[in-house]
Amino acid sequence: MSESDHNIIYMGTGEGFGNLDNVSGNGIFKSTDRGLTWVHLTTTVSFGDINRIIIDPANSDVVVAASNSGLFKSTNGGNLWTQVSTRPLIQDLIARPGNFSIQYAAQSNVGVIKSIDAGATWQLSNTGMSVNGRIEIDISPVNPDRLFASAEGTLSGNDSDLYTSNDAGASWDVVDVTFNSTSVDFLGGQGWYDNTVSCDPFNENRVYFGGVNLFRTELTSGSSPISTYNLVESGTENFIDFVPFASATHGFFSVGPSANSISVEVRFGAGKSQKAHRFLVLPVDATSGVPDASYNYADYITVPFEVWDVTNNLQLMVSFRDQDRNGEFNLLLSNTTGSPTEQSREYLYINNVNYDAANPNTSIATSGGHVFQNMYFFWPVLADGKIWPGDIVDSKFSVISSVTEKLNATTLTSSDAYGSFDSKNRFINYGADMHPDQHNMVMVPMSGSTYKILVANDGGIFVSNTSATPGINQGDWSMRGLTYNTTQFYGADKKPDFDEYIGGTQDNGTWRSPLGVTANPNTNYQNSFGGDGFEVIWHNLEANKIIGGSQGNNFRRSLDGGNTWFVATSGLSGSHPFISKLANSKDNPDVLYTLSSSGVFKSMNFGGTWALTPITNLWGGASSLMDVEVSRANANIVWAGSGMTNSVRNLHVSTDAGISFAPATNYTTVTMGGITKLASHPLQENTAYALFSFSGKPKVLRTTDLGNSWEDISGFGTGSSSTNGFPDVAVYCLYVRPDNPDIIWAGTEIGIVESLDNGVSWTLLDDFPNVSVWDLKAQDDQIVIATHGRGIWTATLEEEQSIVEIPEILDYGTSPGNDLVLRLETENSFDRIEIYSGTTLVKTLMNVSPSEIITTIENISPGLKEIKLIGYIGTAAYHSSIYSVEKLNLLSSVTTYSSYLETPSDFILEGFSIQNLEGSNGRKALQTPHLI
Repeated sequence: MSESDHNIIYMGTGEGFGNLDNVSGNGIFKSTDRGLTWVHLTTTVSFGDINRIIIDPANSDVVVAASNSGLFKSTNGGNLWTQVSTRPLIQDLIARPGNFSIQYAAQSNVGVIKSIDAGATWQLSNTGMSVNGRIEIDISPVNPDRLFASAEGTLSGNDSDLYTSNDAGASWDVVDVTFNSTSVDFLGGQGWYDNTVSCDPFNENRVYFGGVNLFRTELTSGSSPISTYNLVESGTENFIDFVPFASATHGFFSVGPSANSISVEVRFGAGKSQKAHRFLVLPVDATSGVPDASYNYADYITVPFEVWDVTNNLQLMVSFRDQDRNGEFNLLLSNTTGSPTEQSREYLYINNVNYDAANPNTSIATSGGHVFQNMYFFWPVLADGKIWPGDIVDSKFSVISSVTEKLNATTLTSSDAYGSFDSKNRFINYGADMHPDQHNMVMVPMSGSTYKILVANDGGIFVSNTSATPGINQGDWSMRGLTYNTTQFYGADKKPDFDEYIGGTQDNGTWRSPLGVTANPNTNYQNSFGGDGFEVIWHNLEANKIIGGSQGNNFRRSLDGGNTWFVATSGLSGSHPFISKLANSKDNPDVLYTLSSSGVFKSMNFGGTWALTPITNLWGGASSLMDVEVSRANANIVWAGSGMTNSVRNLHVSTDAGISFAPATNYTTVTMGGITKLASHPLQENTAYALFSFSGKPKVLRTTDLGNSWEDISGFGTGSSSTNGFPDVAVYCLYVRPDNPDIIWAGTEIGIVESLDNGVSWTLLDDFPNVSVWDLKAQDDQIVIATHGRGIWTATLEEEQSIVEIPEILDYGTSPGNDLVLRLETENSFDRIEIYSGTTLVKTLMNVSPSEIITTIENISPGLKEIKLIGYIGTAAYHSSIYSVEKLNLLSSVTTYSSYLETPSDFILEGFSIQNLEGSNGRKALQTPHLI
């Protein structure tokens, strides 16, 4: 929002931090009426994900935006834009308070860059930094020369580094963040996503920051020196790219034990060459993960560069891996798939050994010698569009060693979600306690010395107490925003015959609406269990049965309508997907399926136990978006897999209810990859859908022959845009209407895309919000819609969404002939109905029409029985609930009775009548009412 005109708001779209459920950006929108209406600034579409926007406080027309593709500036209110920096992964942007000309931006894996001309030009301002991931920055309002930066890095000995500068970013020091004398990994391993920092509004030496948890640090006196290493390119960026593979030093190179704080240069250009030790790896088809001992020395050859120790002015030895085995050092375009000799793995190792042009070093020229006196290890590849060695120019890249200071400081916890430190403001109760995973902070001064803090995290919005030192005591945080409906659901389902719902949410567990209450937009849901919540299933015949789960197939089930929950993982194995998957058929709801790296698991008892059907050929291992789908038209057909990658993975299909699986054929018109979801047809058992989310490629593939062939019904074909109206967006789910199968809904990252003609054409459904839709599931006459950002929605239809009504047992009894009698009802025709007592088939009814049927089961022993009906239409089976019925143990009939009665009331016939006695050749008897 513009400070000079509050009517003007610029809004960036997209999530540029690499989260699995991210929504791709579409540039910037602008409002001139405080958000009542919005205009899409179409000239910003190519910017993609917008990570930050700043506006000149004195002029609302001057705007600078940060994206993963660079920095952009407009001086005319967003009509025209200029790219002012091509540096990628700009994920934070801030202007100096009181001086918009001075701006700072954070580049992932690099550090801070700075502008002194209102964002027109930018220069590196990262001296002292060694960042290997995301970085967030803030400026002290007390002293704008004081900056703090929260970064992924290893200078502090873990994966989190807090930096500070007291000279407006000219140099940076590391802050010693310790708690109880132990270095704190304050980002908690999630700094790529959970990362925020904000300065105290009244104390330049005090800062709040965090990732999973929240901390406050205050600088004290004193420091200690530490060494840092940075990669600096001078011209080599024109023909070389570096693959980020390491855990430190921006990830672009690894520092070896013999670096010894020495700076080196690798120099290219006219007249630059030297000898290098060439190594070949074994086995011949090896790619990644090759142990040092399997590097075999080959020879000592000339390479087109020189390596220099610039600290001591000495030329150094160098070694490399000759991946393509062509006898020379040559860079290829980045590629880590296909034939090993075509992969770009020409690794480079600098050895701390003085150069000898005539002779190789004997300690290097041996198996594993490439790491002798290792200083630095690089993974260079050829830049896109370049030719090796023809595009080599006079240039160099350098590793600059420097010494920075680690400043002493005192650190306090503000929130310790999981009790890792002192359990202050520990996260126990959803919707009340401070939630983990911090994303943003705003300091709100309340007086000349007090303030409060607003925090946005995975649990919503929290506000601290008002104090000179807010948020550092137990109970200082309160939840806000219970009416702020932005919950991200991965899956949802409905209780049969009731408007009660359950769903799994991002980082907030699994929630259900209150028992016996008709849910509405204002309903407060109740937490069922924690973790990240994902797909859920509410048993459509027995409403007391519900199952859901958290990440990694950590399933929980309830058998009492959600009052109590129990672990449901017995028998599961392998590496599990982060997004836990569950599938069943409403025609046989007790049978569940899930999957892992090992194959497909089946449960016959609604998650009580699981049994594996292993799949090894073309399975591809585990991935977060792998999926399993039971055909809605035939519960014997089950689809599973993670994608279509030739020679690596196929989708798999079972036609025997998961007993065995066979690989389907891959779509080959264009190269595909991982799926985002599978779907099936409600009427056509051989029809299924594979959903994809690659930009400029098919989004919905359909097979009508059990995977022997596939067609693209989203209109992309071999082009980069659709010819039938399907938008170029991620697709997460699909639903075909059984009452009118020409109607198909595709849940996408921008809402529901609808086809009214079986996929011939598509349009965005305009009466549904533009929000990401991850799940579409039918129950009764509703489609339950799990949105990833606006809660659970429903669409009520004119027709029930079930195709076949499952046969039911209406009543039962014991006949006078001592047989079990069942009264059945079916609203559909079946080829046959099988009747089971436990697992024993006791009777089969053939060619059943819609009717009410009374049937007798002979030779059933007395006692409680579990009776189940299975109706068949072709090979498709429709399973009823299990009915608990009692077969009575009747006494033999009495043919005569005599007694001396003193009064008429001694003999009462109430409830008895004279009826034919079953199996007595027409004899009659006094009997109570019965079915037959």
